[in-house]
Amino acid sequence: MTGSLSVLNVGKGDIEIVFNQHDTVERDRALKMLVDMRARGYAILVKLDDGSYVRAKTIDHARGRYIVQIPDGATLAASEPIDTPAPTVKPGTCACGCGKAVRDGKTWVKGHHNRKRKGTKHGAYRAVKVHRAHATGIARSAGG
Repeated sequence: MTGSLSVLNVGKGDIEIVFNQHDTVERDRALKMLVDMRARGYAILVKLDDGSYVRAKTIDHARGRYIVQIPDGATLAASEPIDTPAPTVKPGTCACGCGKAVRDGKTWVKGHHNRKRKGTKHGAYRAVKVHRAHATGIARSAGG
């Protein structure tokens, strides 16, 4: 299966890029192009199995994957869960990972266990293979 990226751009017109997983030169060139587009501010929207789109948070160039955040209730068959390593906490420091010293017998600095996480969104992060996904790239100027 080959993946594709449709690029919507007002200045240069719409183009479509097809990724062939068996051609290493073409695959590397396409991944480099995706990373460059992401750095230039393009929104890369990956199509889910239910027909909806979700924005790629980042691109894993080494493994050839889009990293997306799947909303609660959405399904994506061709995805892999992202392994997030548990934070390592040194003995005698706060369990939240801030590194502050705690008193004997305690695991948290006062107030840290109730601290709200700002900007946290619901959903799980997944890796979607570039050569299997269909995506749309939108330039910053395409909206107006």
